[in-house]
Amino acid sequence: KFSSSSRFGHEHHRRSLDREMLLRHGNRWLVLAAAVLVEQVGGFMYMFGLLSETIKDVFHLDQSSLDIVGSSGTVGSQVGIHVGFIYDAFGTKFTLGLGGLLSSGGFLLLWLAMHFAWKLTTAPLAAITFMYGQGQLTTDVAVIPTLAAVFPNHRGTAVGMGKAFVGLSGSLAAAFYNGFVYPDIVSFILLLVVWIIAACVIGVLFVERCAGVQGLASPLANDVVRRQFMIGFAIVYAMCALLLAIALWEHLVDLSNGFRSGLGV
Repeated sequence: KFSSSSRFGHEHHRRSLDREMLLRHGNRWLVLAAAVLVEQVGGFMYMFGLLSETIKDVFHLDQSSLDIVGSSGTVGSQVGIHVGFIYDAFGTKFTLGLGGLLSSGGFLLLWLAMHFAWKLTTAPLAAITFMYGQGQLTTDVAVIPTLAAVFPNHRGTAVGMGKAFVGLSGSLAAAFYNGFVYPDIVSFILLLVVWIIAACVIGVLFVERCAGVQGLASPLANDVVRRQFMIGFAIVYAMCALLLAIALWEHLVDLSNGFRSGLGV
């Protein structure tokens, strides 16, 4: 009887410690939520095709020049070894702030050039797209290793959640454009600037390595975290299916502006 009671008491104590650890590290989920907000503005370079025709018309580019401008943004979003050094030297918040500055600054310059009809050639336009590409890469470099650090037992899952929103960001923005801004691309670019600034400010405030996170080693704690991630991934996959359905519907049916707004919501 004593042995059975002792085992029960030990199990109860272990479960209490698990709950305490989950509460203590609950701010990890706040970090994840803020990181997702940052990552969902981290793939706007993927929707260059949405902007390309207007850029081509405003600046009187031929197709070859337009390809160079678009490719510069892609290169900027992929070449980032130096950003890793910046992250290691200055940490998450500085790197994230730098990324937000470059990304919003690049789109702001693009908006200014289009709104005021600056006579820009291929080279300065390519520099602008490279700038916002670097910014998007820099925010990603700030977020991903931080997520891995605050979810030490679920690194791959946490990183996968963040990267999923990088991939979805262009589609989310395009759905918003079609629902509320279409066909005003120039105003949409200014909206992207505000969107990026807001997301990165939230990121700078809340995306950080949680002090004292050692991982939750017990089966109970790991099961709780795993279930929460599974709910998150179910929502992500539902969003993917919804965005695909909206895109197909818009392609097949000529929608009114009011209906477009409804789909955007």
